[in-house]
Amino acid sequence: MLREHSGGFFVELGIAEGGSSALALLDAASRRFLAYELEANRLAALDEFVDSRGLGDVFTAHYGVDQGDRETLSRLVSGDVGDDRIDVVFDDASHILGPTRTSFEVLFPRLRPGGLFVIEDWCLDVRFHAEMVAVFKAMSPEERIAAFQEQAVTGREVKAERPLMDLAIELLLVQGGYPDVVSGVRFSEHGVVVERGPRPLDDEFRVADFVHDTPGYLN
Repeated sequence: MLREHSGGFFVELGIAEGGSSALALLDAASRRFLAYELEANRLAALDEFVDSRGLGDVFTAHYGVDQGDRETLSRLVSGDVGDDRIDVVFDDASHILGPTRTSFEVLFPRLRPGGLFVIEDWCLDVRFHAEMVAVFKAMSPEERIAAFQEQAVTGREVKAERPLMDLAIELLLVQGGYPDVVSGVRFSEHGVVVERGPRPLDDEFRVADFVHDTPGYLN
């Protein structure tokens, strides 16, 4: 995907130790590359990598940025992007529904028509559930009872939250009803790739405004 958009404008949410940013800078000859990271401490190794290759005019990283903070992210993105258009956004940040939807709504309107928004690990909840079922089935009846008793003793509570895959399904519904907003949605085990349609979108863009879930898939 990077090579297909070589020379383009990339944005990455969640850079961890900076390896994926470095790979993209090397492999895609980015025109511009913006990175937003929740951790407040700068990555010295990534800074050294950028400086040693003379990529300071290409790469910009902001630290201590919560992807769910709409106001801060919008302000930073507006200042960084200006009137330019982004080619590809990679979201490998929180993997939580609310914050991911917020950053999607901030950045998706700034993609060029045909640009891509990649939400990585969209199906973590499904995988986790499958793995837990497998573990539970492998337990003996006594082990299952002990596991429940341990949870009761420790008082741990599992808070039910809607999974990230809700957003993936919402975007599929948007494509069905408004292909000029979302012109394509491609799924793999690693991520969902959302293609931007030609309709003009502004800072008031909200996914929910384009979702008509009459069959009740998200109930």
